[in-house]
Amino acid sequence: MKPLPANNRSLLVSKLLTSSWQQECNVTLDISEQELDQVTPLLYGSGAAALGWWRVRQTDLRATSSAQLLREGYRLQSLQGAIHEENIKNVLQLLRESSIESILVKGWAAASLYPERALRPYGDIDLCVRASSYSAAAAVLAVTTNQLANAIRLVSVEKGHDPRDFALFAFGGAGPLHAVEIARELGIPTVLVPRFPGITSGLGCVLADVRHDFVQSVG
Repeated sequence: MKPLPANNRSLLVSKLLTSSWQQECNVTLDISEQELDQVTPLLYGSGAAALGWWRVRQTDLRATSSAQLLREGYRLQSLQGAIHEENIKNVLQLLRESSIESILVKGWAAASLYPERALRPYGDIDLCVRASSYSAAAAVLAVTTNQLANAIRLVSVEKGHDPRDFALFAFGGAGPLHAVEIARELGIPTVLVPRFPGITSGLGCVLADVRHDFVQSVG
């Protein structure tokens, strides 16, 4: 199928995402399966796959291959949202233990306006603290960074490896949150963050070959 001009695809994306953040959309979705095929890569690549699925989930398009790809994006974003929530709880707990009150803004706060938090992609944790508490808050987070940096030293420098000769691969729920500061602390020149860092280990389990290990104690 010949790709549509950019302007036409923009109009299709606009039509598809109209009211997609609402619990129930009363606007009829007038889009064909071929047109959905054209815009699905754009939605998936821009983090709007979940919204796309929310819009088509109750239409005749829901069983199409493109709709199923959007659904996978929705599921993936649901997992990322759960991990992000745990990261937020951990950061807030660290600050509260130091008697630092903070206000959660932007991404996660705005997500509460959606029918499901999974409909909004997440990245950083955006917090506001009092100006008088800023230095203390930065110090609290720096302690965590130093602890992680020391752990890397334990498995690298102490074994004869120089971290400056490697790239830092940041995965896991909170890995990318501290990656740049850790790299700066250790002099690591490059930081690599996978597209979906929070489920990297899970993807490894899914893609790895199935293996059974049997262990028996002796004596």
